[in-house]
Amino acid sequence: MGVPKSFTGFAKQAAKWAPACGFVVKGLMPREIPASLWISALLRRAQVAGAFATIVHRGDEDRGDVLIKVTRARGEAALYAPAFNPEGPVTFERLQAEDERAADETIARRLKNDRDLWVVEIEDRDGRHFLTERVKELP
Repeated sequence: MGVPKSFTGFAKQAAKWAPACGFVVKGLMPREIPASLWISALLRRAQVAGAFATIVHRGDEDRGDVLIKVTRARGEAALYAPAFNPEGPVTFERLQAEDERAADETIARRLKNDRDLWVVEIEDRDGRHFLTERVKELP
């Protein structure tokens, strides 16, 4: 898997944030690094672990927000989005959607309001999200 041309100028700067493998960008989501680089790392983590991950909607290369849909067998789905935290490290929260249809409706609604939004879908039989950031689960 080659490095996209848009990342070549950023490689030296990214090296100080990421280890030599270049795929773990822990705690640095869109505010500190380009969204496209963060998403590439997420996709790679999922693929290395044996899950299928793809970009459903490509948002702004540098500052787009992210929704992550995780699907399991039998139409079960979970939706994750960055939680609002302007000062501290980035955390994600799990949104209410429990089935794939509700998750798709939420994604469509958000895309209508924010065309810079990235949507990533991960299919994993164990329902793993592959986020390295802290995740607030539903109570």
